[in-house]
Amino acid sequence: MLSRLHSPIKLLRCERERDACNAIARDRLIETFHDDDAGYRSWLYANLGGYVVNALRGANPGEPVLHRATCDTITPTPDKSWPAEYIKICFDHRFELESSARTHGRRLTSCEFCAP
Repeated sequence: MLSRLHSPIKLLRCERERDACNAIARDRLIETFHDDDAGYRSWLYANLGGYVVNALRGANPGEPVLHRATCDTITPTPDKSWPAEYIKICFDHRFELESSARTHGRRLTSCEFCAP
């Protein structure tokens, strides 16, 4: 017989709370850059093994594209400014970005140049 501490309802509630806490912790680790070229550059150069999702802003953002941090199509150069209509979502691990996209009802498309 299960005690009140280990009842199925209590266990289910603990699992949901743990999942919610894990999601919050994961979202805190993911860096998002809006109109912050300097911050984005700093993150990129400090995380060359990381991944970047390039996404359009707005109500209809299209398919967000997953890149390696070293991809030439998203690497800043002195002569290239980043359009204000894009955001960059960055993390060390691809899995976390894919998981976060799924929780928001999105699917990531892999960049055809860097093939992450």
